[in-house]
Amino acid sequence: MRTNLLFKILILAAMCWVPTAAADTDFYPTLENEKQYSEYWEQQYLFDSGALLTSQFLIANLPISEHHGMVVATLKLPERETIVVKNGRNREGWSYNQASRGLGIFQHKIWPENDAYLMRLKNTAAEVDAAISIVPDTAVIMPEGNAYGLPNITLYAAPAIAFGRWRAGPEIGGEGSEGDWVRLGLGVGYGLHVRQSRAPNAVIKRWQKFIPIENSSATVPILNFFEFWDGRTVAVVLLHQEKSGWLRQVLECSTATEIADASVTCSNDETSIEGSFGTAMQIEEFNLQDELNVLEKMAAGSLADISRTRAKVPYQLRIKIDQDDLDLQGEALVEDNEFKAYDEGQRKKRRRR
Repeated sequence: MRTNLLFKILILAAMCWVPTAAADTDFYPTLENEKQYSEYWEQQYLFDSGALLTSQFLIANLPISEHHGMVVATLKLPERETIVVKNGRNREGWSYNQASRGLGIFQHKIWPENDAYLMRLKNTAAEVDAAISIVPDTAVIMPEGNAYGLPNITLYAAPAIAFGRWRAGPEIGGEGSEGDWVRLGLGVGYGLHVRQSRAPNAVIKRWQKFIPIENSSATVPILNFFEFWDGRTVAVVLLHQEKSGWLRQVLECSTATEIADASVTCSNDETSIEGSFGTAMQIEEFNLQDELNVLEKMAAGSLADISRTRAKVPYQLRIKIDQDDLDLQGEALVEDNEFKAYDEGQRKKRRRR
């Protein structure tokens, strides 16, 4: 896959900001046969220009299309409404490049190159390029076959630095490939890989993701809160330390957690986390259902039944691990995903008609 000179400069710039290692993520979907199988690579980066870039490269078994490929991306700029870049294709309309270990859906591509990951989004709404530097190791949030029934979730790039650029397409009044590139600046965020064989809303009511964009310590806390339909809330705490790498703990929370204007208390026999989250500065509210036509809603099914809110939130946390107390504070990028209830009986009833 070709990149032009400016994009290569972005790659080199990203590599200079953090320690990197060879990119080892392979964007090859497993192509499972379960009816509810879906798998996606998600990227979220908040840039110093105030822009937020998010994307999902999704492969899923939909009611009318097996191993369907879809890209849904958003670019929220401070001075305008959210720009949505989305396209879907059946199995013949997307490809995996074995040589580059990259995934291409329509004109959208993501692939590893040397010490970085590269992403290119392109349709009539906009074109976006991003070069993402990586840290030496990945981290498992939830392993395959976990006791909670949650998806297999892995951080493939976090915390990570990105450089990006974009230009408007004719759909939103731009010149497309003839237009000038606009730099997004330096971004902080993550890359996430999720694989599941059940509808997500059959298991959880809410999933909140928390990754620091500013932190007072060399120890970086990455938090994921899962709220189940029976009222339980589980927190997965990942701590990244420069010398020891990732430490993972799964904690039970005393109450459902709000990552804004609220306190948090979660613990297990070895670790506890206490603290508070300040007032959220909302960046974007996004509901995929609002962006789909009737046929797309039918095809996406429960995968579109998610309301997402993204925000910057200040935090103060005390994490106790064995004999160590870590006092951490800073600002985090938070995504709050709320799922609609899953009615399996109603779904089966519709199928029999």
